[in-house]
Amino acid sequence: MTPRLEILSKNRNLVGEYKFNHDRTSYLAHEPFYKEIYPTSKNIPEASPRVVTLSAHKNASYEYQYDRDLPTKASETSEASARVGELARSKTELWEKKGGWPNTKMFYEVLPQPVSQSARKAVATPRVEALAEHKKVPATFRPERPVRWDIEEQALTVNASLRVCQLARPKSRSMIKDDGWDPYIVSKAARYAQITPRVEELAAPLPRKQRSKKVI
Repeated sequence: MTPRLEILSKNRNLVGEYKFNHDRTSYLAHEPFYKEIYPTSKNIPEASPRVVTLSAHKNASYEYQYDRDLPTKASETSEASARVGELARSKTELWEKKGGWPNTKMFYEVLPQPVSQSARKAVATPRVEALAEHKKVPATFRPERPVRWDIEEQALTVNASLRVCQLARPKSRSMIKDDGWDPYIVSKAARYAQITPRVEELAAPLPRKQRSKKVI
């Protein structure tokens, strides 16, 4: 074992000044306990020239522009236009001068705005007219049916055929012709039936699932 491993294998020496505080140890020493075991080298406090160079802060670029003062001199001397002042006012203040919101006077005097002459003489382009047309309903479109459907008269007056009545009737034991009837007897037609090539192909097992028998 190397001297280094012997040092690491030893238990840590407790500091001379420590107290028990609610079943917990609290170290009150000013210096770390490992300072006695591993003394500090004399070269550590002195930084190398490379470390001193890296620790220096970066100088600002000559193109760097500092933040402007807020507010600027131009904003202090500027004057808002009439339109900007109108937009800056709240809507409630504007509507109160016009009679309040809502009111009946608004629909006759406030909302109808005068139309300019250029807007009256404007002509839509063919492209705008084509986009303004609504989409046509497809010929195969069917509207939604109501939740409650009306029963047609034909369905109310229809009569079931004799064959439908026979098929709708459940089978019972009384329908058996004789007491010796066996339901498991195979008919002659089923005995002479031949399968098609497609059925034979589907009935064959998959090659990947076939296992060859071991010959002893």
